[in-house]
Amino acid sequence: MVGICRGLCFLAGTLILLSFCSSGYSADRKTAEVTIFFTGLVRGNYGPCGCNTEPSGGFARRSAYARQYASGNDSAIIHVDAGGILMPRGPRAAHVNPEMLNAVRDLPVSVVNLSPPDLFLWDDVAASDLRERFISTNLSPLDPQRPSPARYRIIEALEGEKVVRIGFLGISDPRKIKPNSGFRGEDPARAVQEIKAEVLREADFLVVLADIPQRPEESILDQLARDHPEIIAVLTTEDNYRLHEPRVVNNAVVLSSVERGRYLGQLKLAIDENGKVLEFAPDFIQMGEEQPENHRFLEIQKSLAPYLD
Repeated sequence: MVGICRGLCFLAGTLILLSFCSSGYSADRKTAEVTIFFTGLVRGNYGPCGCNTEPSGGFARRSAYARQYASGNDSAIIHVDAGGILMPRGPRAAHVNPEMLNAVRDLPVSVVNLSPPDLFLWDDVAASDLRERFISTNLSPLDPQRPSPARYRIIEALEGEKVVRIGFLGISDPRKIKPNSGFRGEDPARAVQEIKAEVLREADFLVVLADIPQRPEESILDQLARDHPEIIAVLTTEDNYRLHEPRVVNNAVVLSSVERGRYLGQLKLAIDENGKVLEFAPDFIQMGEEQPENHRFLEIQKSLAPYLD
């Protein structure tokens, strides 16, 4: 069911179930469930966005929702970000970004796509224990002596007796790299093709995190899904206050986040004993005032109030 809420299209109430196999799956088949929570272009909004109407988002609400979700589901949970999670450089960023990184550590966010605006802060990330969580498949330093982000990350999600291994790739538009960032960009399609075989030696399937918003015309997002049947999801950023309806391209569902974390993307996967995705259920949850808040994250949010929008 697709609803309209004050100009924002979103999936409301009933989840849309999409199946990769004609017969679907039944309760008597041995399956595992994994839920991927995703955001994109959070841009340092530790708390709700500074919107005049319906301020939404924030790690306090996101954490509380995920905890509540986990208490009512048997699903393994993975938090990821499609890119642009940190506050861009400026006088406020020095106060906000250390807590953004702490939130990545504490939620925890298991995989973060390193997007072009984040490159100026890469050295701080690379020097921390979070280095392995920030990935980029197609961006790399110009200086070979400079630490490079990992090109992918494998996440093992344990659900019951079943271990599911998901290979996460991260891509960005190389044209958005600033000359003074010290990074170069490779064509995303070429980068994915080069690394795919290596990742699939460990992973059951692939998920692409893309700091490349969806557009009406066919794009690199569609190309990747068509060329690589091992990709089961493409999770993208969105730079406007709108939410695209889910699209299925080949074996992949293409989903966009909502900027500043106003909505939390949720993708639930049903996976068989061979690591094949049988069905997926996408949903989007507004992180509005009705959501409970994690007290610890909320206290940090209050301390950051002078530096947030």
